[in-house]
Amino acid sequence: MSIIEILKKTFAPFRKLFRKKEPPAPEQPSTASPFKPGLDCPRCKFRIEISIPMLLSGNPIFCPQCYLKITVDREGSKETLDAVHELDSALKRAEQMKRDAQPGGGT
Repeated sequence: MSIIEILKKTFAPFRKLFRKKEPPAPEQPSTASPFKPGLDCPRCKFRIEISIPMLLSGNPIFCPQCYLKITVDREGSKETLDAVHELDSALKRAEQMKRDAQPGGGT
């Protein structure tokens, strides 16, 4: 028997003590978390939350992580912005109808 075989046999019971432990599996994002509208920053990939009023305001949007300034091309996006404005108006009307339908009339 070679010295290597003797060492392997001698230390075999202790091998499991020195094995590298598997790192824990990364946590999966919760599927219960609410959807947050926005986009990933083109520079740093941080999720920038953007609301409809932010889009319609015409003001630039800044990434809170790397401070990249993002502006909306209002001319090139006119049709889309008009559709977003219509959607915003419809959502506000639906919210008002929901409030009006509740006991007390939502006043």
